[in-house]
Amino acid sequence: MIELRTKRIMVTAGAGFLGSYLVRKLKERGCANIFIPTIENYDLVQMETVKRAYQDAKPDGQPKRMLDTTKAFREFGFKAKTNFEDGLKKTIEWYSALSTK
Repeated sequence: MIELRTKRIMVTAGAGFLGSYLVRKLKERGCANIFIPTIENYDLVQMETVKRAYQDAKPDGQPKRMLDTTKAFREFGFKAKTNFEDGLKKTIEWYSALSTK
């Protein structure tokens, strides 16, 4: 089990469905130092903004590029209700709708 009490963790999409679940579980495990970049402050499609978010967050460890749902199940009991393709499609539709507002 990973010791989280002393870790600084950045959770992208931490206000979304999966991200908020992850944040809640991290807090339950004692992690109090969580950085959640919001779309209002960090457009994570732009590389310069990604770099700024990483500098602002100063997370411990190496950045991860995608969530391993096997580990999420083992660590937190999380099981995806949506398959990858459908989830990606819904995410793109959601983000596109935000971009047109």
